Amino acid sequence: MQEKFEVKNKKGQKIAGIVDGIEAGKKKPAVILLHGFKGFSKMGYIEYWAKRFSEEGLIAVRFDATNGLGESGGDIYKCTPSGHLNDLKSVINYVIGLDGVDKDRLCLLGTSMGGMVAFLEASTNESIKLLILHEPTYNWAKENMNRDLESWEREGSKVIHSGHKDIDFKISYNFYKDGLKYNNEEAVRRLKCPVLVITGKDGGDNTAMESTQEMYDNISSEKEMIVISGVPHSPKEENHLKEISEKVLGWIGKYL
Repeated sequence: MQEKFEVKNKKGQKIAGIVDGIEAGKKKPAVILLHGFKGFSKMGYIEYWAKRFSEEGLIAVRFDATNGLGESGGDIYKCTPSGHLNDLKSVINYVIGLDGVDKDRLCLLGTSMGGMVAFLEASTNESIKLLILHEPTYNWAKENMNRDLESWEREGSKVIHSGHKDIDFKISYNFYKDGLKYNNEEAVRRLKCPVLVITGKDGGDNTAMESTQEMYDNISSEKEMIVISGVPHSPKEENHLKEISEKVLGWIGKYL
């Protein structure tokens, strides 16, 4: 069964989301899916995974971060990693209170900036029992170098294009500054839960392998990294979506 939900973050903004797989009288593990910057909960690959996971007896939860391009409140100009992180905390509180969710079997699956948000949360939240990182952002400064930082800082904002929405929008320089305040190396070193890292190779727009490898090397908990050749940052081909789904389900079956 699929249900829409709305919760408020600590600023009182609306967070819109969707839950798949709730069944009356059954306690199940829950997977919370996090989109990246410029992403939203109804992107094709997120919808595919939510459907696939619920078919396999899991509860799949996805939401639109505030100040984003989805259905939640706010203004994309004010988007920051901190905002996404605070939204996640509100969604986790909502999920563990749902009838049918086994709160002792909670997994985060984050893509791109959503991956960074997921490992930041998991580094301090022991209720997260499994972490899946798909094309995660790790080296914030390095991975934003192509955004012409000098002019961005000088002008205070810059125009970004969303290929998924086919729109241009302005984003504040505070987006970049906010990401710099997090010590991602320290965060991943604190992780205690098992971590699966999934990344592409030669996919065209995928997150830099060098940064992903650096992150992986700093994880001390049980871990595995899977490199799938030819998969772009936002996978679209069904064979890629299926392969990633099966890898994730295998880990969920093993650890949750």
